[in-house]
Amino acid sequence: MTIKLDRFCLLLNDAKEESCVDDSGVSRYLLNNLLYPFLDGADIKLGDLDYDAFELHEMDGLYGFISEMQYACQKTGAKTDKLLKSVPAARPRRAFC
Repeated sequence: MTIKLDRFCLLLNDAKEESCVDDSGVSRYLLNNLLYPFLDGADIKLGDLDYDAFELHEMDGLYGFISEMQYACQKTGAKTDKLLKSVPAARPRRAFC
């Protein structure tokens, strides 16, 4: 596989940032007080959580969201590996001088 780097850079610049996993069905409390701080490297103390702020069944939604995030990361990693193994396309004429 070859890549036209100038075209690739243009496409990256034009790409809009968007979430690849929908978190709308996940408890805001669990996301903001458990998952996101954990992903940022914070130590989560179970005693500091407000257990009245979420229902036990909402943990299933969090687990599903984490599973979807893991799958998206795996797909992105596979595409990155493919991209890193590709060769830049040669230009028909010299691009310098």
